[in-house]
Amino acid sequence: MSTQTRCRFNLLSEYLWIAICAVVLLSVAWPHGAAAQSDEIAPPKSMEVSGVPKVPASLAKEVKRYLGVYGLPLAGWHPEKRELWVKGISSAAWVARVEAPAGSQKPWVYLPFGDVYDVYFQPQAKYAVYNRDANGDESFQMFLYNTATRASTLLSEEKSRNTEPVWSHSGERVVWSFSPSKGSGVSLAVINPFDPKSRRLLVESTGNYLKAYGWSPDDMQVAFCEFIGNTTSRLWLVDVEKGEKRLLSGSPEKADEYYDSPLFGRNGKGIFVITDRGSDVRRLAYLNLSNGQFKSLTPAINWDVDEFQISPDGKTLAFVVNENGVSRLYLLDTEGGNYKPAGDLPIGVISDLKWHNNSTDLAFNLKSPRTPNDIYSLDVKTGKVELWAKSVNGGLDLEKLPLPELIQWKSFDGRMISGFLYRPSAGFTGKRPVIIDIHGGPEEQYRPVFGYEDNYFINELGIVKIYPNVRGSTGYGKKFLDFDNGVQREDAVKDIGALLDWIKKQPDLDADRVLVQGQATAVICRFPWWRNTTTPSEAQFQIQGRRTWRRLSNAPKDGGVTCGGRSSAMRETRRSRNLLRKLHR
Repeated sequence: MSTQTRCRFNLLSEYLWIAICAVVLLSVAWPHGAAAQSDEIAPPKSMEVSGVPKVPASLAKEVKRYLGVYGLPLAGWHPEKRELWVKGISSAAWVARVEAPAGSQKPWVYLPFGDVYDVYFQPQAKYAVYNRDANGDESFQMFLYNTATRASTLLSEEKSRNTEPVWSHSGERVVWSFSPSKGSGVSLAVINPFDPKSRRLLVESTGNYLKAYGWSPDDMQVAFCEFIGNTTSRLWLVDVEKGEKRLLSGSPEKADEYYDSPLFGRNGKGIFVITDRGSDVRRLAYLNLSNGQFKSLTPAINWDVDEFQISPDGKTLAFVVNENGVSRLYLLDTEGGNYKPAGDLPIGVISDLKWHNNSTDLAFNLKSPRTPNDIYSLDVKTGKVELWAKSVNGGLDLEKLPLPELIQWKSFDGRMISGFLYRPSAGFTGKRPVIIDIHGGPEEQYRPVFGYEDNYFINELGIVKIYPNVRGSTGYGKKFLDFDNGVQREDAVKDIGALLDWIKKQPDLDADRVLVQGQATAVICRFPWWRNTTTPSEAQFQIQGRRTWRRLSNAPKDGGVTCGGRSSAMRETRRSRNLLRKLHR
């Protein structure tokens, strides 16, 4: 809150302003039972506020219903039985067994502390490793957990940061990303977890982020990526015994391509990987290790591939495509190279693909506007989709929550920009007010997932919400991502201006009552629009992300804006930055 400045003009309504305050207050901690002891909710003493209206406890209670919905993510499969595992990570970390679709959850693993980041099971499921920090300091230490005795053993070096462990196929070694207390970048370390003294540095970073993904079938090599930035990386192979590494992409001096999630094929002769090599979008490719040739496996799909996993028998590869923000699941025959859409699934975002050892059942998380997280499985032979674990609704009727509409509008240069629009029920009549909610980033994308408190504004107040993916958003290719770099930064602002024009043309939307909010990217989109607009709509501007603005305005290496030039565009950028600083003061 100390880095937030509010420019309050005409409000959509006083009640909406109070509702916004209720949402903010519910996102921070206040003494338990405070709402029950008073008719109003007061901000905690640690929060400095100015001009914040009183929030009725009854309103806070109503908003809180929309915050009490949750779903449990997928943890994995039993290595032999058709049994699925779900996990919960909050005030404690735990894993439960589900023995059949929609079955009850039976407790299994329990870690009685609230600072666990994640749990990673050995392929044989006799052990797991987990990482946890202390009081949120993000200095994650890695521990071995015995599922039979429930004993934990420290594996990592103290005062280091340890993340993304990957088990070998035999379950006898673990490789992970490792940041020593002294040094730069993120390196790779390897260990026999049953002998903590065997821990050693595998690949030392030169300042970038190294992340391991896949072991070779014989557990002698590991494929890993060296991430230079959000859009550039290198693909490597390392011999685990000798420590010798081999660059599989580009050159050590220059990196202008992206590689992610490399996994060995069943025979160990090649690697499947996500890459934008020779493409505007990120595609699935296969690298032949003997001749170094890449082959695109999804040339006809002009959307980013998000993730993939290969079945244990190596015959089927499941991959997820981000199609205009919505996930599409496909199955690829690794021998013939043919692929097809899989299953009839709800609109939403698919993640964490996990194969059962039978190579038939594929499990995954699905987040949607009507569920924080459900877990499904797909029988790849029959196409049957089964729901294993459903979100806890917290007393809400989730089926009555609105589904999004994909909308498009033409911007100033003729480019089509898209976003998602959520309408309230037909019970709200007349032209509806609008909230435009701009995602963070800029290298991010809004995708249709559960809205939590956003659903309150739509369901209870009858407000339309629009989530635009302006130029510079991810998910639409490299060119679209670069369209807001440097002096083009305000072109993203013009995308919002074009959206306002689009709103004016909609018979059911009230162009005179529009609120713009968001973080990071929204800072850049809001300020120049407000400054350059002669007849602004009634709106409230919530400006956040001072550090982000400074990073964007002083980081020419990653395409950010510099303010030392003499062009009119650069002077405009400087004026915007100075305006921001004045408002913060």
